[in-house]
Amino acid sequence: MNVGFTAKMEDELDDVGESGKDWHKLIADFYGPFSKQLAESRMTDVICEKCGAPMIIKSGRYGNYYACSNYPECKNIKSVKEKAVVLTDKVCEKCGAPMALKEGQFGKFLACTNYPKCKNTVSLAPESFEGLCPQCGKPTRKMTSKTGKTFFGCTGYPQCKFMSWDMPTGKNCPKCGKHLVKIGKTVKCSDKNCDYKEDEQS
Repeated sequence: MNVGFTAKMEDELDDVGESGKDWHKLIADFYGPFSKQLAESRMTDVICEKCGAPMIIKSGRYGNYYACSNYPECKNIKSVKEKAVVLTDKVCEKCGAPMALKEGQFGKFLACTNYPKCKNTVSLAPESFEGLCPQCGKPTRKMTSKTGKTFFGCTGYPQCKFMSWDMPTGKNCPKCGKHLVKIGKTVKCSDKNCDYKEDEQS
């Protein structure tokens, strides 16, 4: 409690009673600094992902929630149950907004704070290069689809859009021309209608 501030307020209230000072102006002068002090007392270290300003805790009919201190310029609110946004020094290459660190089913990743206008994400999982692209000869990257299935995509993307569910060897089938894949110790044609296969050492 600010004792000096409270004492000053009591003296001015006494003046209202004794000298008939305008109490409307007194309350208006009091409320400005008081509301600012109250807001600062509820300031948190949670950062607004939309504008970068600190967020304050407020109470509503459904409980406490975070509200951006930059209101009304920024009207962002979020539940106190949500994880705090961790901003990074990385910038989204698509829209220029800051990137936030998040964690999902397949590990940590960076997500654009301009979501949902920008849905750019960058995986932080270690890259795994396995196989060769039969179309351009570049290495293929082992990746995971949104459904959790593993596939191999060309590192030359978007110039080369080759992808395969199995690891490509970089060669094409001598029988039908489709690309060859390696499954375990067996190299076989990626076309299920082609029966070509060879031992890994041949």
